Amino acid sequence: MNVQRRVGRGAVLFVGLLLLAGSGQPREEKEQPSTDSFRAEDRREDNRKAEPRPGPLPPVKRDAVLPPMLRDYAEERLNVAKNVTKQDGLERVWAIRGGWHGVASDRNSGLIYVLGPKGKCAELNALGNILRELELPECEGLTPCLAQLPDEGTAQLLTFSIWVPHLQAYDLSGDLRWSYRNGIDDVWPFDLNGDGADEVVIGFNGSVGLHVLDSEGKLVWQADGANLGSVSASDVLGAGVPQVLTTSHGKVHIFGKDGKKIKVLDPGFHASLVRATNYHGDDIPGAVLVGWGRTLASLNGKGMKNWSIELPFHEPTAIREMSDAVRLRLDAHTNSA
Repeated sequence: MNVQRRVGRGAVLFVGLLLLAGSGQPREEKEQPSTDSFRAEDRREDNRKAEPRPGPLPPVKRDAVLPPMLRDYAEERLNVAKNVTKQDGLERVWAIRGGWHGVASDRNSGLIYVLGPKGKCAELNALGNILRELELPECEGLTPCLAQLPDEGTAQLLTFSIWVPHLQAYDLSGDLRWSYRNGIDDVWPFDLNGDGADEVVIGFNGSVGLHVLDSEGKLVWQADGANLGSVSASDVLGAGVPQVLTTSHGKVHIFGKDGKKIKVLDPGFHASLVRATNYHGDDIPGAVLVGWGRTLASLNGKGMKNWSIELPFHEPTAIREMSDAVRLRLDAHTNSA
């Protein structure tokens, strides 16, 4: 299970970097070397010599570490990535070696933060150069995301995973700022009150419900709910102010920025994932992406289905990766309009 999760998250980094690369000017393909510590980690994990990386997309390495089922899964994911990037006209610009399991980008600085083995965190620029490393020893295997702070241009790195002991917030020097309780299913940073700092939206497993924290980790409001497997935020109703979205019992629940429940959307299947976008059509509120199993669908703020697709694989992280990729594309389309 842990190996399968690592393969899925590695695809996040790979596809995410392709998306980032596709938004800029064409550059000469360049593979960036890891720092010595990551090279040492690679040698310990792979126990074999590094080989030249053939072509723009390397084949999946067949070795005794992955059982046949996971090897087939990894190859299937790679083939999907090849087809998607070929259709969209994207090319790999750079790559770095390492056992990466999470990636986050700072929308203000353009810097990229990736988590690696044993709590190592690397800061990269848009060219893929490793600028520095941070030591976050309690963050191995966790998911990173960046939340903006009140001071313009500054951010904090949030790390979490399902049911881990705590959500943790670090400054970009690697010092712990605050932590919050356990039992978390999902985290989403978003500026709900327009003050320039992101609030932190948390969905909990069990009956803890929905919590919204300020940038210092203090509770702003909470709402009742059970097994909130996914959370997100944006103005999906076209109201001029953002809303908070969660999944619970297979439906999408929409809350106002003050915590009052506004409405419930039924996608027609058991939704386990929700991602809100900034996209607005001519007369249609923002697109709400919902997923379950192999199904990814788009609803408008009124609950009407815009479209749905069936993915060629069934794996929990896959639907998240695809929904985040679609969300980025829709947001980019809106911002350029």
